[in-house]
Amino acid sequence: MTKEMVIAVIAAGAALLGSLLTGGFALLTQRLIRKAAEQKTQQEIQDRDRTRFHEARREVYADFLAAVSDAAGTLSHGAMERQRAAGHPADESAPQLRPLVGQFGPDAPMRMTRQQAIVSMLSGSPKVREASGALVTSVLGFLFVEPSSDHAEWNRALMATFHQQREAYYRFVEAANEELTGLI
Repeated sequence: MTKEMVIAVIAAGAALLGSLLTGGFALLTQRLIRKAAEQKTQQEIQDRDRTRFHEARREVYADFLAAVSDAAGTLSHGAMERQRAAGHPADESAPQLRPLVGQFGPDAPMRMTRQQAIVSMLSGSPKVREASGALVTSVLGFLFVEPSSDHAEWNRALMATFHQQREAYYRFVEAANEELTGLI
Protein backbone atom coordinates (compact mmCIF):
# COMPACT_ATOMS: atom_id res chain seq x y z
CA MET A 1 0.00 0.00 0.00
CA THR A 2 1.33 3.26 -1.03
CA LYS A 3 1.37 6.36 1.03
CA GLU A 4 -1.33 7.95 -1.16
CA MET A 5 -3.61 4.97 -0.74
CA VAL A 6 -3.23 5.04 3.05
CA ILE A 7 -4.08 8.73 3.07
CA ALA A 8 -7.11 8.06 0.81
CA VAL A 9 -8.29 5.19 3.06
CA ILE A 10 -7.85 7.37 6.19
CA ALA A 11 -9.71 10.24 4.49
CA ALA A 12 -12.53 7.93 3.37
CA GLY A 13 -12.71 6.39 6.86
CA ALA A 14 -12.76 9.85 8.45
CA ALA A 15 -15.50 10.97 6.08
CA LEU A 16 -17.51 7.82 6.81
CA LEU A 17 -16.99 8.16 10.56
CA GLY A 18 -17.93 11.87 10.37
CA SER A 19 -21.12 11.03 8.48
CA LEU A 20 -22.03 8.33 11.00
CA LEU A 21 -21.42 10.68 13.94
CA THR A 22 -23.35 13.52 12.29
CA GLY A 23 -26.21 11.17 11.41
CA GLY A 24 -26.20 9.74 14.94
CA PHE A 25 -26.30 13.19 16.50
CA ALA A 26 -29.07 14.25 14.11
CA LEU A 27 -31.09 11.16 15.00
CA LEU A 28 -30.54 11.68 18.72
CA THR A 29 -31.47 15.37 18.43
CA GLN A 30 -34.61 14.50 16.48
CA ARG A 31 -35.69 11.98 19.13
CA LEU A 32 -35.04 14.46 21.95
CA ILE A 33 -36.99 17.18 20.15
CA ARG A 34 -39.90 14.80 19.51
CA LYS A 35 -39.89 13.65 23.14
CA ALA A 36 -39.85 17.26 24.38
CA ALA A 37 -42.72 18.14 22.03
CA GLU A 38 -44.75 15.15 23.28
CA GLN A 39 -44.12 16.14 26.90
CA LYS A 40 -45.13 19.73 26.15
CA THR A 41 -48.32 18.54 24.45
CA GLN A 42 -49.14 16.27 27.40
CA GLN A 43 -48.54 19.14 29.84
CA GLU A 44 -50.78 21.46 27.81
CA ILE A 45 -53.53 18.81 27.78
CA GLN A 46 -53.23 18.35 31.55
CA ASP A 47 -53.27 22.12 32.12
CA ARG A 48 -56.31 22.52 29.88
CA ASP A 49 -58.12 19.71 31.72
CA ARG A 50 -57.23 21.21 35.09
CA THR A 51 -58.47 24.63 33.95
CA ARG A 52 -61.68 23.13 32.59
CA PHE A 53 -62.31 21.28 35.86
CA HIS A 54 -61.49 24.43 37.86
CA GLU A 55 -63.99 26.46 35.81
CA ALA A 56 -66.64 23.74 36.14
CA ARG A 57 -66.15 23.73 39.91
CA ARG A 58 -66.41 27.54 40.03
CA GLU A 59 -69.64 27.36 38.03
CA VAL A 60 -71.07 24.68 40.34
CA TYR A 61 -70.24 26.84 43.38
CA ALA A 62 -71.94 29.86 41.79
CA ASP A 63 -75.03 27.78 40.94
CA PHE A 64 -75.09 26.48 44.51
CA LEU A 65 -74.96 30.00 45.96
CA ALA A 66 -77.79 31.10 43.64
CA ALA A 67 -79.88 28.09 44.72
CA VAL A 68 -79.11 28.88 48.38
CA SER A 69 -80.26 32.46 47.88
CA ASP A 70 -83.49 31.35 46.25
CA ALA A 71 -84.16 28.75 48.97
CA ALA A 72 -83.44 31.28 51.72
CA GLY A 73 -85.86 33.71 50.11
CA THR A 74 -88.55 31.07 49.70
CA LEU A 75 -88.20 29.74 53.25
CA SER A 76 -87.93 33.19 54.92
CA HIS A 77 -91.04 34.35 53.05
CA GLY A 78 -92.70 31.13 54.20
CA ALA A 79 -91.84 31.94 57.83
CA MET A 80 -93.36 35.41 57.42
CA GLU A 81 -96.46 33.95 55.79
CA ARG A 82 -96.87 31.43 58.63
CA GLN A 83 -96.65 34.33 61.10
CA ARG A 84 -99.32 36.27 59.19
CA ALA A 85 -101.53 33.17 58.80
CA ALA A 86 -101.43 32.68 62.57
CA GLY A 87 -102.94 36.15 62.89
CA HIS A 88 -99.74 37.87 64.00
CA PRO A 89 -98.04 40.66 62.09
CA ALA A 90 -94.75 39.82 60.42
CA ASP A 91 -91.89 42.27 60.81
CA GLU A 92 -91.63 44.26 57.62
CA SER A 93 -88.13 45.40 58.63
CA ALA A 94 -86.83 41.86 58.10
CA PRO A 95 -84.54 41.54 55.08
CA GLN A 96 -86.49 41.23 51.86
CA LEU A 97 -84.59 38.76 49.74
CA ARG A 98 -84.84 38.81 45.96
CA PRO A 99 -84.40 35.73 43.78
CA LEU A 100 -81.06 35.47 41.97
CA VAL A 101 -82.26 32.89 39.48
CA GLY A 102 -85.83 32.70 38.24
CA GLN A 103 -88.39 33.08 40.97
CA PHE A 104 -88.82 31.95 44.52
CA GLY A 105 -90.80 28.78 44.51
CA PRO A 106 -91.59 25.65 46.45
CA ASP A 107 -88.88 23.71 44.62
CA ALA A 108 -86.09 26.14 45.65
CA PRO A 109 -85.05 24.11 48.74
CA MET A 110 -84.90 20.94 46.61
CA ARG A 111 -82.73 22.71 44.02
CA MET A 112 -80.47 23.89 46.84
CA THR A 113 -79.98 20.39 48.25
CA ARG A 114 -79.39 19.01 44.75
CA GLN A 115 -76.73 21.65 44.11
CA GLN A 116 -75.16 20.91 47.49
CA ALA A 117 -74.83 17.25 46.51
CA ILE A 118 -73.01 18.29 43.33
CA VAL A 119 -70.72 20.58 45.36
CA SER A 120 -69.92 17.66 47.65
CA MET A 121 -69.02 15.44 44.70
CA LEU A 122 -66.83 18.00 42.91
CA SER A 123 -65.11 19.62 45.84
CA GLY A 124 -61.59 18.54 46.62
CA SER A 125 -61.76 20.08 50.07
CA PRO A 126 -63.45 18.75 53.20
CA LYS A 127 -63.70 22.37 54.37
CA VAL A 128 -65.87 23.25 51.33
CA ARG A 129 -68.04 20.16 51.82
CA GLU A 130 -68.56 20.95 55.51
CA ALA A 131 -69.29 24.62 54.78
CA SER A 132 -71.83 23.72 52.08
CA GLY A 133 -73.61 21.36 54.48
CA ALA A 134 -73.65 24.00 57.21
CA LEU A 135 -75.05 26.54 54.76
CA VAL A 136 -77.90 24.24 53.71
CA THR A 137 -78.65 23.49 57.36
CA SER A 138 -78.74 27.21 58.22
CA VAL A 139 -81.13 27.97 55.35
CA LEU A 140 -83.39 25.11 56.37
CA GLY A 141 -83.50 26.78 59.80
CA PHE A 142 -86.21 29.09 58.40
CA LEU A 143 -88.54 26.07 58.52
CA PHE A 144 -88.25 26.08 62.30
CA VAL A 145 -89.14 29.74 62.89
CA GLU A 146 -92.54 29.13 64.43
CA PRO A 147 -95.34 31.71 64.48
CA SER A 148 -95.59 33.50 67.81
CA SER A 149 -97.91 36.04 69.39
CA ASP A 150 -94.81 37.53 71.02
CA HIS A 151 -93.74 39.65 68.10
CA ALA A 152 -90.34 40.52 69.60
CA GLU A 153 -89.52 36.84 70.22
CA TRP A 154 -90.59 35.86 66.70
CA ASN A 155 -88.52 38.68 65.22
CA ARG A 156 -85.44 37.61 67.26
CA ALA A 157 -85.83 34.03 66.02
CA LEU A 158 -86.17 35.18 62.41
CA MET A 159 -83.20 37.56 62.65
CA ALA A 160 -81.06 34.90 64.36
CA THR A 161 -81.80 32.55 61.46
CA PHE A 162 -80.85 35.28 58.96
CA HIS A 163 -77.63 35.86 60.90
CA GLN A 164 -76.75 32.14 60.99
CA GLN A 165 -77.46 31.85 57.28
CA ARG A 166 -75.26 34.90 56.51
CA GLU A 167 -72.37 33.55 58.61
CA ALA A 168 -72.61 30.12 56.96
CA TYR A 169 -72.72 31.82 53.55
CA TYR A 170 -69.49 33.71 54.25
CA ARG A 171 -67.78 30.56 55.57
CA PHE A 172 -68.70 28.72 52.38
CA VAL A 173 -67.51 31.56 50.14
CA GLU A 174 -64.23 31.75 52.07
CA ALA A 175 -63.66 27.99 51.87
CA ALA A 176 -64.53 27.92 48.15
CA ASN A 177 -62.18 30.83 47.43
CA GLU A 178 -59.38 29.13 49.34
CA GLU A 179 -59.93 25.95 47.36
CA LEU A 180 -60.16 27.69 44.01
CA THR A 181 -57.03 29.75 44.63
CA GLY A 182 -55.12 26.68 45.80
CA LEU A 183 -54.69 27.69 49.44
CA ILE A 184 -56.17 24.41 50.72
